[in-house]
Amino acid sequence: MSAVPILSIKWMSVLAFGVGAILVCWLLLSGFGFGERLAPPVLALVEHLRAHGIATTATPVRRESSDIKSKVMLLIPGHDPISVLLCTSADAAGRQFGALQANPDPMHPRRFGELVVYLAFWKDDDPLLRKTLSALDSFHNEPAATPGGQSPGDGGRPDRS
Repeated sequence: MSAVPILSIKWMSVLAFGVGAILVCWLLLSGFGFGERLAPPVLALVEHLRAHGIATTATPVRRESSDIKSKVMLLIPGHDPISVLLCTSADAAGRQFGALQANPDPMHPRRFGELVVYLAFWKDDDPLLRKTLSALDSFHNEPAATPGGQSPGDGGRPDRS
């Protein structure tokens, strides 16, 4: 009779392990990005902001669109975050940038090739706003080459139009 409870414990352990493995796979495939590494353009932006005296911590967050490879929030203590989208293409970045420009709230969007950066919920009287926008305007992302060896036409310069 003592063999039955031990067998039950073994099967319960196997079942719990299986359910846990399925849950982890689902979370990873659904885009939560656990363990996601930051892409080089995002790392370059973080280092650029730090070099301009803006201490940021980058945190990957869930993607919201098939046009987006990764989404990162740059956290600044005492301020709203800076949102960074790494898009799948320059066209996708253009669509994201256009949607942000059409938003009635001031988002202060900037576009660097496939990278789109915006500051949602930042107040115009925030003392860090002008410093952050100035740092963003001086950022020059090196755009990835296209399959034909040509680089995209924007040269990585910020688009603010």
